[in-house]
Amino acid sequence: MTNLEINWLAISIALTTATQLRLPGIPVGVGEIVLLLWMLSVGIRILLHRSYLITSVAKIVIFFWIAVFTCLTLGMLVAYFMDVLDPGPLRDLFAFVFASLFSILFIISISSQKDKQIIHQILSRFIKFTIFVQAILFFIPVRIPFFQTWYESTRFQGWSNNPNQLAFLSTAIPFFSLYLYKITKEKHEKKWYTLSIFLAFMIGSGTQSDSLSFGWYIAIFFLFCSYIYRTLTNYAKTHFRGFIVVIFKQITLLIMLLIGLISAFIFSEKINAIASEVYDSNSQGEDRLKLWANGIDSISRSPLFGLGPGAHSGEREPIFYVQEAHNAFIDWTASSGIIGLICYLTLLFWVGWKAWKKGYISLVAALISVVGYTTFAYMLRHIILWFYVLTILEFSTHSKNHQRFSKNY
Repeated sequence: MTNLEINWLAISIALTTATQLRLPGIPVGVGEIVLLLWMLSVGIRILLHRSYLITSVAKIVIFFWIAVFTCLTLGMLVAYFMDVLDPGPLRDLFAFVFASLFSILFIISISSQKDKQIIHQILSRFIKFTIFVQAILFFIPVRIPFFQTWYESTRFQGWSNNPNQLAFLSTAIPFFSLYLYKITKEKHEKKWYTLSIFLAFMIGSGTQSDSLSFGWYIAIFFLFCSYIYRTLTNYAKTHFRGFIVVIFKQITLLIMLLIGLISAFIFSEKINAIASEVYDSNSQGEDRLKLWANGIDSISRSPLFGLGPGAHSGEREPIFYVQEAHNAFIDWTASSGIIGLICYLTLLFWVGWKAWKKGYISLVAALISVVGYTTFAYMLRHIILWFYVLTILEFSTHSKNHQRFSKNY
């Protein structure tokens, strides 16, 4: 993969969140078009040269999407016969097709590279481009016709139409930057990643997204607990032997669990505030709870395969009001059923477990931040989510030479 293609891929992925660059009424913009061109080029190369490998990781990703589309198709059939088919599911269906093709071609393309630093370079340039542009929009009052960087002059939205879209872009960047800081030897690169962590937190905070705050909180809490756990267990291994070390580890885990429960109780009011956020600061918590309840009601209509792509909740009633629940797990289950939910949770657990086993704590924190955010938003249609998840997976399946440098980070 050439430098041109690396830049091409990194920038186009970032620009999929630049929804202000889309033409009115058209669900695709510059990022999607440029990314589609990359996908076509990879597809053509696979057909002509057959120089790409279908690794075991790629097979799992392919199987995941086959299972998902099977559930979505059966769900649409169920909804059709129940006469509750969403009248406008094409938007979601198109988004899932686009996300699936990107996921498969991305993982095949990266896994086939002999240079396992390719994913490192893609992520690094993705972060640099995103932080550089958003920092300019955040700190410098740039006036561009038909372009609003602040939502109602209070919430930073950058190049997105909605502050929450930019907030989701910010979920994993601080933790990815921390990971890259640890594995990078060059001092100037370390300085840049330190700055990117600071800027990512500042820009993300400017969106005033409670969902982002929640995702960051649980990710940072996980990092803190992991650091304490490793410090105490290393102390136990140094000073004790045998069964005492096992007991010490169990006591440490129990203490971490206790701290987590206390923190959840203390921040319960904050969590309620997050649940009230839909798109703006004036939304009511009752609205969100109604959306969740009606989304669950929709799931009960077709629990196994769901009701196909589309929105299946509403403030008044499920299905017929055609509104999302704004909860990834509820919306995904309403669309693809319990089987689809199991596939999604299995993929997330597998990716997180691979990263945890390799000792990549920062990457696990990145995944936790992303998943935490999606508890209050339906983001599975977005390329950014799949890029984040597959990047973590790709780092976690690197060669032993790379593991030697990135272990325990």
